[in-house]
Amino acid sequence: MKKIARKMMIAVIAFFGILFISNLSNASGLILRNLDYQVNLKQDGTAEVVETWKIRIEDTNTLFKTFEIDKDKYKEIRDVRVEEVKSSGKVNFTKINQEKYHVDKNCFYALKNKKGQFEIAWGVHLKDTTRTYQISYTIVDAIKNYADCSEFYWQFISTESAIPANRVTGTIELPRASF
Repeated sequence: MKKIARKMMIAVIAFFGILFISNLSNASGLILRNLDYQVNLKQDGTAEVVETWKIRIEDTNTLFKTFEIDKDKYKEIRDVRVEEVKSSGKVNFTKINQEKYHVDKNCFYALKNKKGQFEIAWGVHLKDTTRTYQISYTIVDAIKNYADCSEFYWQFISTESAIPANRVTGTIELPRASF
């Protein structure tokens, strides 16, 4: 049990190292003031993820994030939701099933894009403002189980991400041990 805990701790440290290195690139007009990950690992091997983006937008129509499709690391991403977080509550975005360069305002898609990646994109159509969005999704078969340990390997920030982040935080909740 101590070996599993040690390996999970190493995985968490590697996760935050990848986040730091990935955010050294720059995108004009967009700055993530705060990027927070809440990850709940389940006994069945799924990972439920909620990303909260507090983002400064100078002028953009669409925000997006991509994931490399790798059947050796996970089976699929499902149950995607995009919401804007306001002081009055959350505003749910409407799901569309079509990839678009400019996604309609308050709509999102979650599908395999033309580059062969899984992409979540949502329409904002904003200028000179700061907004907060929550992106929720489930990663199926994200945990690989072996005789002596379990492994959760996930790159939260794509190498293609060019949005700098001022602050990145995250919490990974491990499944309860079954004895």
